[in-house]
Amino acid sequence: MSVEVIRSSIVDAAPDEVWTAISTLHGVNRELRPFVVMREPSSARGRTLASLPAGERVPCLMLAGGMLPFDRHLLCLESVTPGGGFVEESTSWLQRRWRHVRTLEATDGGTRITDHVTAEPRCGLLAPLVRRIVGALFAHRHRRLGGLFDRASEPPVLDRDPTEITGGGPGAAMVEEDMSFVDRAPFRAEATRVLDASAEQVWAVLVDHRSWPEWFGPSLDHCEPTSPGESGVGSTRMVRLRGGAVITERFIAWDEPSVWAFTGTAGRPRVFEALVERVTLERLGTGGTRVTYTMAFRPSRALQPLASVLARGVSRTLRGSLLGLANRVEG
Repeated sequence: MSVEVIRSSIVDAAPDEVWTAISTLHGVNRELRPFVVMREPSSARGRTLASLPAGERVPCLMLAGGMLPFDRHLLCLESVTPGGGFVEESTSWLQRRWRHVRTLEATDGGTRITDHVTAEPRCGLLAPLVRRIVGALFAHRHRRLGGLFDRASEPPVLDRDPTEITGGGPGAAMVEEDMSFVDRAPFRAEATRVLDASAEQVWAVLVDHRSWPEWFGPSLDHCEPTSPGESGVGSTRMVRLRGGAVITERFIAWDEPSVWAFTGTAGRPRVFEALVERVTLERLGTGGTRVTYTMAFRPSRALQPLASVLARGVSRTLRGSLLGLANRVEG
């Protein structure tokens, strides 16, 4: 069962100016943020839509709130008309078919942007939910585009590079939880890996907050302590993801070198209502260390329908992060 969504709006700019803003993968993310970020492979980074050959499939990881993987989108453009629009015919883990036709048309008021999306979910029972989500997402994209070309205001934050470290508050408060939340949370993701290093060696890397972007994975852009004391229960830190999401954290466990955990205190955008992440280190007789990274969470109401998919995606992310930790420690 397929669903159709059509959204159209007029922005105060000429078609060529609009095309310049929307014809890159960075421009696509500028429309999607903060709810979704499409992370392209390094081979496609910085490229324009017109530079992607017709029929080429570009695997992009879809991140809810810029941090939680929930889908893998095989972006494929049938045709691109600079200044006029494009036709996309793609597939993903969740969608058997994703056809997106965007047209730009000059009008007296500027440019009419029209998006016609046909989506065929792999599970037909999800069609009503997909229609609501896609409709809301494209309404959001058109609001973002309207703000981008609003001549009466300063350029909004959506016009900044997603990797830029910017100021601003931490966003919506989360419910701060204790360690028991790991066992009672409605959703949990986990990964385990044996490292050829002592627990002390692993711990030293783990508590070096500023080094996290060097090994955790490409989703993490920045990590820094935010309290006078950088270690121990009660200390705090802030992480910023490449999609622009920000999370502030407070440590609730710090038992060197075996248990380390924090609860989320606030986030922007509101992806979680509650979050606890815990890392345990277990000494092995061989001299190595078994590392288990657990992320327990209660998603925001808007993301609850996708929570099970998000949990699987986070587990994959954590497995990659432990591989990065292994390379860092063993190297």
